[in-house]
Amino acid sequence: PSKYSNDSYNTSYNFYSYSIYKMIPFRVTRLTETAKLPTKENEGDLWDLYANDFCIEHLKDRNETMFKSIEESHVDLAPMGRVLVKTGISLELPIQYSVLPRGTDKATTQWFYIEVDNTIDRLPEAYAVADIRPRSGLALKHGITVLNSPGTIDNSYRKEIGVILYNAGHEAYTITKGDKIAQMLIRPLYPSQMEEMEDIKDTGRGGYGSTGK
Repeated sequence: PSKYSNDSYNTSYNFYSYSIYKMIPFRVTRLTETAKLPTKENEGDLWDLYANDFCIEHLKDRNETMFKSIEESHVDLAPMGRVLVKTGISLELPIQYSVLPRGTDKATTQWFYIEVDNTIDRLPEAYAVADIRPRSGLALKHGITVLNSPGTIDNSYRKEIGVILYNAGHEAYTITKGDKIAQMLIRPLYPSQMEEMEDIKDTGRGGYGSTGK
């Protein structure tokens, strides 16, 4: 059988075919007993992420202007303060290839979970990545946003997912373990190739604010 065939053909490759429904699969591992898996209310929604722990060791300006307090169960995030909220989960994101199933002459796109060992001798069609975005309710009501929005999780990243929350509001805001803190979008990232040129064509378009209000 072809090495691009699915599990029913007795191969060792683990993949899912969602070429009809355009669904991107992904795997999640809970790293702690208290971690919550991502959830969504409706099929068309983004995935909600939950707070599991807090980390301030990366901050050079750790003081009460950043936090009113930080406890085992919660953190009081001061105005203009930021904190790394740990989710307690890690992801495994697949890679999409164009394959020719056995007994057919029409190629389809499949999402594979594979080790990076050069066993597939063709370029990927797309890589699955995850974008971390703010929750609109937290942003509007409390000024809480994702500081590096959208924070993108690369396809090969397997460590714990952390969310950098920033308080752009005027009052301290309490983040408690188990709270919904952000949303996650799983999307394809298509391969790109850079070409260096001596110059590029000028379209005549201006810079910041050139098109008016």
